[in-house]
Amino acid sequence: MWLERLKEINKKMNVNDELGYLNLNFELHQSVYIIEILKDIISFKINENKLKIYLNDSYISFDKFYNWWQIQRCIEINKDEKNLILNYEKVKGEFIKLSKELDNKEEKEEINEKLKNLDYYLKKETPILKTNLQILSRFKNSYQNKELLKKLIENIFFYLKYN
Repeated sequence: MWLERLKEINKKMNVNDELGYLNLNFELHQSVYIIEILKDIISFKINENKLKIYLNDSYISFDKFYNWWQIQRCIEINKDEKNLILNYEKVKGEFIKLSKELDNKEEKEEINEKLKNLDYYLKKETPILKTNLQILSRFKNSYQNKELLKKLIENIFFYLKYN
């Protein structure tokens, strides 16, 4: 869930795409980035010159948003990380199992072919797994405390007010 969102936003940040102007070294650009990532779950609106936060179309306070950000979002990201690792480990386990069977079986050619395919898959997927886990980790570790999150909310308000 989160990985797909993050990858989609990262694609849009290519120079020739709609978010190609974003430079995450700038605070307001980070605000746009977060708004885009969260838009299917969290929305931000200005009402009577105040920023209102909505979770699945229901108004929530900053404290509830803070709780969601620190707890629920991290639980969801952790599930994504676990799924990636479990899927990878499943294939790796199959590779190890087949390697052990190679000594005991007479169908060595067939097992060798399966091992080759699994080895190719593992070599191809290992760097992808690492990259995907880094993407999730960077997002999970963003705005790690209440003060940083308050600053983000201030910047989102500023961005929405003037754009």
